[in-house]
Parts: sequence; C-alpha cells; structure tokens
Amino acid sequence: MEKNLISRVISRDEKALEEMMIQCRPLICYVVRPILKNEEDVEEAVNDTMLKVWNSISSFDESRGSFNSWITVIAHNIAVDKLRKKEKTVEYDDSVFYGSQPDENRKGRVNDILEVVNGMSKKEQQLFYKKYYYQLSVEMISAEMGMSKKAVESSLYRIRNSIRERLENKHG
Repeated sequence: MEKNLISRVISRDEKALEEMMIQCRPLICYVVRPILKNEEDVEEAVNDTMLKVWNSISSFDESRGSFNSWITVIAHNIAVDKLRKKEKTVEYDDSVFYGSQPDENRKGRVNDILEVVNGMSKKEQQLFYKKYYYQLSVEMISAEMGMSKKAVESSLYRIRNSIRERLENKHG
C-alpha cells in the first residue's frame, strides 16, 4: 500500500478510501472467507473492516508492521467476532464434538481437551488453534506455517488421534 494513499485516508479523503477499498478487498476476502463461508457474512465483514480502517487509520504504525499485516489482523478479528456472534444465536448440533454428554459435563470435556493440547509441542498447538479455534483452512495454515498442505493434513490427523487416545485413556 502506497504511503500517499494511507496519508490521504488519514486526512479523511473519501476518494482515497474508495481506492483503498479496491486495492484491499481481495486481501480482506482472502482472510474472512474461510472463516465465515456465507457470502453475505463475508460482504459484511469486508465492509466492517473498511469502516474500522477508516475510523482507526491514525493508529496505524508502520514501524510495527506493514499496512497489509495491520488490515489482515483487523479483518481476521472482525470475521472471528462475527462467527462467534452467529454461533451464539444459531442452534447447532455439537454432539459430534462433545458426544451425548449432559451440559454439565461439556465444560469438563473442553478442559480435558485443552489440557491435552497444552501438553503438545508449540507447533502442534499452533496447528490445533489455527484449525479449530481460528477456523483457518488447510491452505491458509499451510501458507502461514510454511508447510505443505499434505503435511498440515497429516499433522492435524495425528493431533486428533492423539487427543482421542488420551481422552479415551483418561475416561476409560
């Protein structure tokens, strides 16, 4: 992103915002689409991201990172927040993850899973959280971690099996 365009947005030039929207839209879509999937939600996240950029552009500090990194973080956070809000309002069947346990046992099950994950290597923890917390696609994880897609899939498979085995051993 050119410094001139950023400075024009800082000075509240609406034309510059339009130019920035054209330049940044593909990046924002790339970040939010794997998280939200629904095209209406993606569109809303893109617009919310640009509004947040417009309102907080003065806090951008080039010495802390590139503009693209800054806008990527904003877009990712907005998408994850939208997903969390949507999950709170939509009924879904989570019995696949939790089994058919009563509600009072679910928190204990999640804590057991987190305990297992915390005992893993840093790389395995990163893979787990990127996939199952941030809900990134295998392709995005592969690009971010410098691993092949196949290596990411294999690692996630081993992580799931490790969690399953440890939980079965713990709960009999």
